[in-house]
Amino acid sequence: MATYITDRAGLEYYAAHAPPVTVDRPRIEYANWLRREEFPQMLSHLMEIAVSPPLVDADDAFRAQVANQSAILQMFYHASLDAYSGDRQSWSRSIGKVTLADPLNPYYDWFTGIGE
Repeated sequence: MATYITDRAGLEYYAAHAPPVTVDRPRIEYANWLRREEFPQMLSHLMEIAVSPPLVDADDAFRAQVANQSAILQMFYHASLDAYSGDRQSWSRSIGKVTLADPLNPYYDWFTGIGE
């Protein structure tokens, strides 16, 4: 649940008037896997429209866990933006906070090379 970004309204706003990918319009297959200059803009935009997940019948402890993991993931996203901008000092500080907050997370370890 911590990776939840936005609701339907947010997705509609984000997608705006983008045409759907179909057999007749195969946009994904012919694009580069990752357009380096596009990723930071896309991630920043997604972070701006983020909302909390709609947790139905969740107790306070579970809500707190989701909020905590969400906050750590947001720190990771900020660290990623630091890396893309070439700011090694901010990256180091940001990713340090992430790994300190969630030291056993293999996802963060993979990005930092700790798990290798």
